[in-house]
Amino acid sequence: QQRENLSLFISQNDCAYLKSLLSLFPSAEAKDDYRSLATLAACIKAILLLNDPSIIELIANDGEVFENVCSALEYDPDLRDKANHRWFIRERAKFRTVVKMNDEDLISTIHRSFRVTYLRDTLLR
Repeated sequence: QQRENLSLFISQNDCAYLKSLLSLFPSAEAKDDYRSLATLAACIKAILLLNDPSIIELIANDGEVFENVCSALEYDPDLRDKANHRWFIRERAKFRTVVKMNDEDLISTIHRSFRVTYLRDTLLR
């Protein structure tokens, strides 16, 4: 029951609570406030581990929110070394096609699928 109530609270108003947490990240990183960054990463990870479909859907559908979540999770206190998720997403994970694709819905679905897989396999390992 508590878990469901927490998920419901976080997913209200288009996940405004999650977005407000993510808005704290840039200033904490600019100040090199590693304690706050680690706490923020732990909070974001706990939210993801709720596995609420509306929260996961927001993150998967919104590229900016996805990148902000990845940025925050670079400071996951469970990691021995700082991760480089932003670098990987910006530099290594380039969308390439063998044949020209004009179907924007299909391309959007491919991007969402990548984001969900990256969350599951890399961020929440």
